[in-house]
Amino acid sequence: MTGPPRWLRRAQRQAVKTREHDRAWVVRMAHWGVRVLAIVMTLALVFTMVNVQQFAAQGHPEFGVQWWIAWLLDPMASLTMVAAIVYEGLLSDYGKLRVVWLEITKWYAGIGTWGMNIWSSAAVSSWHGVWLHSIAPGIALGLAQAAPRVRRHIAEILEELSDAVTAQVSPVGPVAEDLSAPTYPRVAAPVAWVPPSRPAGVPAAPVRDDPVVGNEHASVPTSPPVLPAPEPVRVLDAEPVADPVPVTDTASPDVLATGDEPVEVAPEPTVDAGVPAGAASSGAASDEPVTSLEDQVRAILDKHGPLGRGRIIALLPDPKPTSYQVRTVLERMRADGVPALNGAGVKSGSAGSVGDADAA
Repeated sequence: MTGPPRWLRRAQRQAVKTREHDRAWVVRMAHWGVRVLAIVMTLALVFTMVNVQQFAAQGHPEFGVQWWIAWLLDPMASLTMVAAIVYEGLLSDYGKLRVVWLEITKWYAGIGTWGMNIWSSAAVSSWHGVWLHSIAPGIALGLAQAAPRVRRHIAEILEELSDAVTAQVSPVGPVAEDLSAPTYPRVAAPVAWVPPSRPAGVPAAPVRDDPVVGNEHASVPTSPPVLPAPEPVRVLDAEPVADPVPVTDTASPDVLATGDEPVEVAPEPTVDAGVPAGAASSGAASDEPVTSLEDQVRAILDKHGPLGRGRIIALLPDPKPTSYQVRTVLERMRADGVPALNGAGVKSGSAGSVGDADAA
């Protein structure tokens, strides 16, 4: 790989300098043109001011109010034409379209100034005076038409020179003999992800599909994290543990060995489905045997005879069962055909209906 020859680089640098010099010269000439235009417009304003003032003050006393106001007419018309020239030149620099009303205003101000200048000479048929007083307005109108177009061409020339300088400054890279070989250092290839090793005996986790793009690219298998092995626990000055005493009564499953003597474990009480909540706990806490709600109701009916449901609930020990529980027990006893239940809290009728014997 070799770069451009030395003579080519020297020629490129010289071309860049030439283009930059040309561009600077064009910019300098454009600035001088604007200055010359300003000087010419100022001289034309001064030259035409006297004739325009005499035209405006004609028939009014000298040094009167109208005579002084007449001096303002020519500067107003001339400055209007100058403003139109400046705006048209600015639009031409940026390639914008010309404004129709701006051009009409410029022509109106120029022709009005020219007509007021030649009026006195044309009234006496003095063609010499007409020609003389037409020079300044004619030059102003000519510059007003030419200035925007000249500025547009200057902007195009500057743009061409800037593009040429940019093209020359851009360095020419070395030509590689092997176009497939890169001319820049390559970045190392990405390292493939390797899952951590699993402990022995742990099965491999299933591979999950990517929830976003499905199976478009390989999914990362999920594996359980590898935890560090626990440190061994050191026991300092531990007392020897006594050997367990064998069970003396192997036939009874409710006897446990605690080391000193066998202890019998009381069997858990069986709670009937009809016993209200809290009855089992209260029975376990007391020394009396636990009886079911049905047995309690049977005992009350055997002792007091047929009673209403509310009376039965009042005679039951605490905690009191609900009315629904007592009703269920009474219906079950009636279905079993207990003779002592004739009218005890249950109406004579269907087996499922419960009477309102609470008022008894």
